[in-house]
Amino acid sequence: MKIASIASILLAGSLLIVACDSGSTKQNATPAAAPAVEVVKWPAISEIDELAERGGAAAKANDVARMKELGAAIAAKAAALSPESIPANAKAKDEVKVLVGDLKSLAAELAGAESMAEADLKTALDGVHSVVARILTTSGVPHVHGDHEGHDHDDHAGHDHGTPAPVKSTN
Repeated sequence: MKIASIASILLAGSLLIVACDSGSTKQNATPAAAPAVEVVKWPAISEIDELAERGGAAAKANDVARMKELGAAIAAKAAALSPESIPANAKAKDEVKVLVGDLKSLAAELAGAESMAEADLKTALDGVHSVVARILTTSGVPHVHGDHEGHDHDDHAGHDHGTPAPVKSTN
């Protein structure tokens, strides 16, 4: 009988150790990694954003020649945009298509930047920057500028670039 009692005690002890060990494994298990989120990349719209940022800086400096140069460059880049140029993994594609139409309308005005009055040029550049900011936010493209990340569009001369200038859509 002593062997049976000892065997029962050993078996109970083994079961207790296994139960405790499996519980600690569950507690110490690393959680499953979250699925990788694919970053939305849209180089063409990021380039236009950089040009618009520079245009805003030129406007602050009252550098009319630079504003005209950048306005013409923005017009050329924006003219090349199309609904097909929107990245496949972009968010809210229908809304982005409308915003791209708005950007193209503003950019068409900038095609005549050379002959625009300074105030009109500043307004158009500000509008482009606002619409591009909305496109970036809506599509999910990270908003990164060459010299810093997380560019805040609310810090430019008190203008709220998160709200685009009213533009008629041609779509």
